[in-house]
Amino acid sequence: MKKFVLVCLMLVMGVAFAQAEIQKKDGKKAKTEQKAEQKTVVFATSLDCPNCAKKVENTLPYVKGVKDVKIELLTREVTVTFDTKKCDEATLIAAFEKIDIKAEPKVGK
Repeated sequence: MKKFVLVCLMLVMGVAFAQAEIQKKDGKKAKTEQKAEQKTVVFATSLDCPNCAKKVENTLPYVKGVKDVKIELLTREVTVTFDTKKCDEATLIAAFEKIDIKAEPKVGK
C-alpha cells in the first residue's frame, strides 16, 4: 500500500511539473508576440524649451497604446515606443499638434 501511495504521489508531481513547463513556454511565446506588436519611432520636433518638453511628457504617455516616451531637448528628438494595434504615427503626430508642437518621423532612425 505504501508503494502504491508513493507511486501516485510521484505521478501527480510529474504531471504538475510538466504543466508548469508548458505554461513557461506559452508565457515566452506571448512576450515575443508582444514585442512584435511594438514599434519605436523617432520624431524630429519643434521643441525649443523645457516647458515644451514638459508638455510632451504630460501628454504623449496618455495616448492609447504609447508604452514609452524619451525626449532629447538638445537634438529636438522625441522617441516613442507604441503598440501598433492601438496607435499609429498619425495619431502621435495629431497628439503633438494638440499641444502646438510640430513633429514628423525621422527618416533612417
